[in-house]
Amino acid sequence: MHVDRKREREIIGLADDIIQGIISLGMLTGVVREARQEKMVEQMAKLAEKAVVLLEGREEHLESLLEQLILQRAGNFEGFRDFKQFRRDLREVIERGAKLFRTTAEESDGRGEEDLPVTEIRQKGEIEREKAEETEPDPLPEFLRLIFPHSRIIKGYRKGTLEMDYYLPEERLALLVTNGNSGEERETLRYRHRGIRLLRIPPKAVTNPKALERIVRRAVQFF
Repeated sequence: MHVDRKREREIIGLADDIIQGIISLGMLTGVVREARQEKMVEQMAKLAEKAVVLLEGREEHLESLLEQLILQRAGNFEGFRDFKQFRRDLREVIERGAKLFRTTAEESDGRGEEDLPVTEIRQKGEIEREKAEETEPDPLPEFLRLIFPHSRIIKGYRKGTLEMDYYLPEERLALLVTNGNSGEERETLRYRHRGIRLLRIPPKAVTNPKALERIVRRAVQFF
């Protein structure tokens, strides 16, 4: 199947990022390794989304396609201390990434209006709401754009039963402005099961640039 050049570049870029990330897994341990692996799983899900069109409906071969794409690009890289370990890590990331892609696709197929991103419900008054918000500057989105310049920032997003003060779809990152509560761990797992990372921002930090930068940048390092 013919793939346009833009999609081809996106596929190559994602594959190269994944290879570098998986190579680095061999040098990490503990929670830092787990966090990096989670990031690679999310990147693999993005690669699956871009590459699945190559299968022309034969999605049962998705894992094989992803492995083929990665290994073809891996020949351009150096720094493999243990290629067997790289293959083991790669297979795990492919398995989990493909599963995340399929789960997300199924949820998208059956989602209701409350799950739609802002760009898909503008006809219901979103444009007017955005114009109103422009008169009330919010420092948090502006700061997030500095950290994630290529990601959309959606305010007041809802996905099923999950409500987010801010959502960055390209990063699959949700932010809640809250002081926290006793059910934090359970709440975090609910988001994680939907493939979304959750970051809590204390209300006082929203208007404190230094505190906000410290919280967000520290969290990003471990995602």
